[in-house]
Amino acid sequence: MKKLVALILALTMIVGLCACAKTGGDATKPTDTKSNTDTKSTGEKTDGKKPLNIMMYVIQSLGTLSCEDLIYAELTKFCEETGSTLNYYECNSDETKHDTTLPELCAGGEYDVIVTGYYSIPEPVQRAAEMYPDQKWILFDCSVDYSLPQCKNIASFTADQNTLAFMAGALAALMTTETSDPHINADKVVGWVGGGENTAVNDFLVGYIDGVNYVDPSIEVLYSYVGDWTNSAKATELANAQYDMGADVIFAVAGGAGFGACESAAATGHYAFGVDTDFAGQLEQSGSATADYVVSSAIKQFGKVVRVIDQPGLSLKTPFVQSTSTLPKTEMLYDLAASDVITSDKKSMVADSFVLWRIVDPLKFIQTLSGSVSGAEARLDQAVYNSLKTVISSMKQEDVISGRDGELAARITEHVNDTTEFRDYGIEVLAIETKRIDLPDENKAAVYERMISERGNIAASYEAQGNAEAKRIRNEADKTVDITISEANSQSEKLKAAGEAEYMRILSEVYDTPEEADFYEFMRALDMAQKALVGGNKTLVVSSDSPIAKIFSGQWGQAE
Repeated sequence: MKKLVALILALTMIVGLCACAKTGGDATKPTDTKSNTDTKSTGEKTDGKKPLNIMMYVIQSLGTLSCEDLIYAELTKFCEETGSTLNYYECNSDETKHDTTLPELCAGGEYDVIVTGYYSIPEPVQRAAEMYPDQKWILFDCSVDYSLPQCKNIASFTADQNTLAFMAGALAALMTTETSDPHINADKVVGWVGGGENTAVNDFLVGYIDGVNYVDPSIEVLYSYVGDWTNSAKATELANAQYDMGADVIFAVAGGAGFGACESAAATGHYAFGVDTDFAGQLEQSGSATADYVVSSAIKQFGKVVRVIDQPGLSLKTPFVQSTSTLPKTEMLYDLAASDVITSDKKSMVADSFVLWRIVDPLKFIQTLSGSVSGAEARLDQAVYNSLKTVISSMKQEDVISGRDGELAARITEHVNDTTEFRDYGIEVLAIETKRIDLPDENKAAVYERMISERGNIAASYEAQGNAEAKRIRNEADKTVDITISEANSQSEKLKAAGEAEYMRILSEVYDTPEEADFYEFMRALDMAQKALVGGNKTLVVSSDSPIAKIFSGQWGQAE
């Protein structure tokens, strides 16, 4: 019975995560640095991209086999692949820490993204996001109100755990009605043991009950709560009680405490389901025979590509949960819309081209473009158009026309592959060909106007350069003139000073000799008399002791 049921559901029940894409690093280590709350890190490799510094804010504690352990394991893989660093802070279920620790993690700008999740965490995260709007967040198993402006840098995703639990309930119902199994009694009763009572856990319970009722509404569902996620002894006690009441199988949604329900199943000869991790695998690694009584575990899957099938033949997938996407393996043609381009000699042309491409890496194609051919064509359209304009704008019209036999296509293809990493999208450009490239008559006037404008701009530029050069020359000439005049004035002043000095020297010599002094005085008197008698004025008034008066009186030259 166990093997049959396990085969039907492929031993694991997996459900994808539904993401709400919102995007939006600030942080410092919390002040609480006790041994169980220290930050830890991992990650050494690099793939050429910028590594991230990630902080995981753990609501409970790691190692409890909760969904947080699943998230931590996925983050660890990511960091190993990218060379990023993973830190964690364990809150140990103390919700009073949220409003102090979360802002502390944001304050230093240390972390590129903070990852956390729990039904009670959205509001504290929203408050911290409002204080630090540049901090990026990723929330799991919960969501935020994206109508609020502080939620613009928060991404959230929730698991379709209700469907996951529905499948577990349907499996439990099928098992309890299979009375040929010696471990199944005649009573149609199944059980459920939860960890803490909250919205997420109750979603598991509701889905579990719905799955049971879908198979057989008459089946009774027993349920109880441990109260935490680590008390395996309490889980054993609760499971014992449910098995005593006729339950054949118990779905344990209680993290690490759920192992207590598994131990109870082994001790009483019944069955159990695990959650969030492979309970049977964990028990087998420890050598416990309890693994034989764990039929299945409900594990969340991150909507990732499980495998790529590129060979014909029969392949299997998990029903209801896994889906397949078929991608074309053939070369595909994408016809670009005709577009206007300008050559280096300012000739307008119309280019009508197409692209030959193919998918070379299905995994990257799914991861980056969601497997969308139209999404790939949109990227091809923009990249080819930009390369077409760039290449043709570097060529003259005659070269473009002469290159239509293959040279032009080769240059455009080379430019596209050099400037765009299409292999990052899992695709390859094989060739770019031009179906038509012509000079449209309706664009000639616009081209000529643009040419006139450009020539006018060139002429204006030359004129501005000439004016600037003329001004420079005038400034230099004016400077030279000013210097020359300044030097001449300086020399003139020097000559005047020298003349005045010579004049004073001669006067000094004259006045030192009585005869020369008298003669000089006489000559001055004559000169003054001459100036006084100019014009119609014939009257000369002189002092009686002047040399002229002395001449007229006959006293000049007589000894006094």
